[in-house]
Amino acid sequence: MEKKERVIKSHVKKELITGFTSRQYMQDSDFEVFYYNDSAPAHVSSHLHDYYEIYFFLEGDADYEIAGQTRHLEYGDYLLIPPGVSHRPVFHSTQVPYRRFVLWINESYYKKLCGDCSDFSYAFDYVAKQGLYHY
Repeated sequence: MEKKERVIKSHVKKELITGFTSRQYMQDSDFEVFYYNDSAPAHVSSHLHDYYEIYFFLEGDADYEIAGQTRHLEYGDYLLIPPGVSHRPVFHSTQVPYRRFVLWINESYYKKLCGDCSDFSYAFDYVAKQGLYHY
């Protein structure tokens, strides 16, 4: 049997210090992974995506609003945001950098992953059922 290898594309940049970016759309067809270290976060309007977002918070002075719920973010918190759910960060200070990892997965690739392993959908199924996005 022939072994097939799959190349995984990554958009992670190390030691990235940027001005705050407001790009809220995918450039890749399957998924994108980002590490952000924004030195001067700015106002972000409430928005939604047509893809899944997994957000892992590292540092900053911020709350996060998701579907009308507001939660203060602390190191190690993560957010699971399904497509079509309104969300935004709310910054209280720019004295501390806003650092996080963000994974975006488009719907068709998400469904493929769920087809490969039904357990993959457990967390997002739970989020959809309970309406809880912050962990």
